[in-house]
Amino acid sequence: MGAPNPLVTVEPFLPAIRSHPGPVYECGEGVFQPVLAGNSSCTGFGPRTTTCPEIISNDRIIPPSSSQPSSAVVSTPGCTPASLMEAPNLLVTVEPFLPATRSHPGPVYECGEGVFQAPFTGEYTCNPSNCLSVPVVPYSRISNTPSNTTVTNPVFNDTLLIYYQNAGGMNCDVTKYYLATSDGCYDVVVLTETWLDPRTTSSSVFGPDYEVFRCDRSPRNSRKLTGGGVLIAVKKTRRVTNIQNDLWGSVEQVWVRIQLSNRSIFLCGIYFPPDRIRDESLIDTHNLSIMSVVETASATDEIIVIGDFNLPGISWRSSCNGFLYPDVEHSSIHNGASKLLDCYSTATLRQINQVTNENNRCLDLCFVSAQEEAPVIIEAPLPLVKDVNHHKALVITLHDHQISLAQSISSVFYDFRKADHQSIIEYLAAIDWNDVLDERDVDIAARTLSHILGHIVDRHVPKKIRANNDHPWISRDLRRMKTTKRAALKRYSKYRTFSLREHYTRLNSAYKVASRLCFNRYQRKIQQNLKSKPQEFWRFVNEKRKESGLPTTMTLDENVASTPDTICQLFAEKFSSIFCNETLPAAIHWRS
Repeated sequence: MGAPNPLVTVEPFLPAIRSHPGPVYECGEGVFQPVLAGNSSCTGFGPRTTTCPEIISNDRIIPPSSSQPSSAVVSTPGCTPASLMEAPNLLVTVEPFLPATRSHPGPVYECGEGVFQAPFTGEYTCNPSNCLSVPVVPYSRISNTPSNTTVTNPVFNDTLLIYYQNAGGMNCDVTKYYLATSDGCYDVVVLTETWLDPRTTSSSVFGPDYEVFRCDRSPRNSRKLTGGGVLIAVKKTRRVTNIQNDLWGSVEQVWVRIQLSNRSIFLCGIYFPPDRIRDESLIDTHNLSIMSVVETASATDEIIVIGDFNLPGISWRSSCNGFLYPDVEHSSIHNGASKLLDCYSTATLRQINQVTNENNRCLDLCFVSAQEEAPVIIEAPLPLVKDVNHHKALVITLHDHQISLAQSISSVFYDFRKADHQSIIEYLAAIDWNDVLDERDVDIAARTLSHILGHIVDRHVPKKIRANNDHPWISRDLRRMKTTKRAALKRYSKYRTFSLREHYTRLNSAYKVASRLCFNRYQRKIQQNLKSKPQEFWRFVNEKRKESGLPTTMTLDENVASTPDTICQLFAEKFSSIFCNETLPAAIHWRS
């Protein structure tokens, strides 16, 4: 047996357990307990190096026994198989299932935004069944990891919340919508009957956090000059592309494509005015857009069409899988509605909204592409700004099952003030630079030095989530309230209990009051400092009167780019296509 108490690096079976405190505790999102990498004890979730006579295997603890053969290989979840009986002093390599997690401390802990614990590159083996592999810089000389080792990014479930409402006019409530959407609770906001026109900029309604696509009422899509209008606002953390076609200009609708990790969501917001719902030419144009998108979408993509259809005569009956079908015997269906429903049936789009208004009618409909079960659609716990007669606010919940933290790396920064300087000094002192750096090639030596320093920084400098500084009037306390409110909304959209709805209502009321106070305080400060700091005043004004920020996607001759590298490549192609290399004359005479 040799040494009976080997040092064993152990990983708990549940890589991260997240507690969801109830609304009674008022603890916000709860605390996300991450798995920390390193040497650990067998008897707890906190990884520590200790003496461990047992070996964990699947669902039980196996004490070391002399009856086991010396060549037995013990396989533990997350560990590299090793013969512990043959080499009792061997340190087992541990691979956490989630190499990077983020803790969300509740407001009572006064711990700020939480700490982003990053993976230590080159230290872990790969578990392909749980992670998405991405190539990283090899550190074979300093961590004894093979140069072809790949470290993985975590995979976790994310929720996409889509808010829909017939706004009933927004011109009088621009500031209210600006404050209501500043909490960022909803990833997508779809509004009909916006009543907006080009005089109202999208940035004055949604601020810099959303990318807004609008279809305002115009002589091309309506015989009226006011009213109507559709918009879709998508958070800039999502990759979105606007789908346009001049042939669809007669319909008040907006099409966008939201790119998720494993599929795309084709989302359409549409408004059929009551006086045009029987216009078959209008229906044909909309059906043309439906079939065009269906041809574009792949088999794994989803199509969602939501809006105010103004079809109160149709009665809907439910099925066992959550989809709704027209009840022909109890419905009044005219020719325009019949053509619309026939097209949706051909495109395998099914209706899922059964939230009726006070007249027991369903004016706002939501059609989704065929699936095994209908997505979750519920009445919103509270409207963004106001209640609208005959139109309930709705929330659709979608899931994205493969999200990589590399997508949000731009929101993470190193906190060098809290770096472990002593560990960095010891790490650098332990490196034999004569052996590590290649004296024959200065380029290879420079790259090696850069990799080593990057590895040291990544390992010994903590990472934090970059706070959203786009709204200068948001205080730290308001940001905490925002985080708590978002968590409460997601919990309600998942469990839909009365207590969770009441909890969200209380948080939303408190957030509205606090955000209004912070915004008014910020405005007074700008006014008071108008003479001493005029640049702050004009910055505030410019944010309101012009569109700010860059789009998340750009196109050039049917080529779509959504990452910084691909966007730069499109610009390079555009510039190179118009560049003309002219040969100047050998001698140029200048005259004064």
